[in-house]
Amino acid sequence: MVDSEGSSSVVRLAPEVTSGIGESPFWDLSLDALVWVDIASQEVRRIQLQTGQYEAWPVGQHIGAVLPRASGGMVVALGDGFGALDPVDGSIQLLAPVDVGDFNVRLNDCQCDRVGRIWGGTEGQPLHSARLYRLEADHSLTEMLKGVSVSNGIGWSPDDRLMYYIDSPERRVDVFDYDLGKGEIANRRPFVIIPSDFGIPDGLCVDEAGMVWVALFGGAALARYTPAGELDTKVAVPALNVTSCAFGGADLSSLLITTASTGMTAIQQAKYPDAGGLFVYHPGVCGKPPTAYAG
Repeated sequence: MVDSEGSSSVVRLAPEVTSGIGESPFWDLSLDALVWVDIASQEVRRIQLQTGQYEAWPVGQHIGAVLPRASGGMVVALGDGFGALDPVDGSIQLLAPVDVGDFNVRLNDCQCDRVGRIWGGTEGQPLHSARLYRLEADHSLTEMLKGVSVSNGIGWSPDDRLMYYIDSPERRVDVFDYDLGKGEIANRRPFVIIPSDFGIPDGLCVDEAGMVWVALFGGAALARYTPAGELDTKVAVPALNVTSCAFGGADLSSLLITTASTGMTAIQQAKYPDAGGLFVYHPGVCGKPPTAYAG
């Protein structure tokens, strides 16, 4: 059964902050702060929601994602490699280059599994020229999938036996069997087919009950699916292009949502004046704390 909820249940955070393409949110447990990237401005951003303290780190190049790092600082997915960002001075140290070959591709969305490996993929042209990679703690990089077009949402079931994955142009959420000990994926199959009138699937996250939340770019909504792949809830968001979501807050009960404002028509901008904003929704369930990169 679908329990559709209006956008009145979704509240904008930090209305003074707007992103061209907000992406890759995670909750900084040590600072009680939301961290995300604005791909359009090539920045990592952080805001402490209780105090309103806001910081931004321009990286001067493409950035697709940001993740916490166990040894301190953050890991960023750049155009052609994974780097370490020092938030004190804003410097970036390249950890692992990605060979993009002759294709016009660049790193996009990334997530860490429970033992601290990064899974991240590329996007670009031509279609099916991108890849999905696994980055180990020793900075070694392994190609895990070929033939990807726009690598996006990644997440794991609460028992780590499944990995969910989105290649956006396919309009599907796929699922793999996952071997946490070896970091291996197998038996790829469709988990959910996204209807065309829902928009394009972008980022995702998984809650403690194993429900999969999918951001719908162009669909002004989040959709929640049961572990059986059935649509359970669709939540309207007052922004057309919903890009990603992550659980945060002191008890990880707040679903934090990023959106984009670029590429919209004048009519769409008038209909969605809060496009590019950060939003919060309280779904009545908690998420998992983010795992930091172990390297």
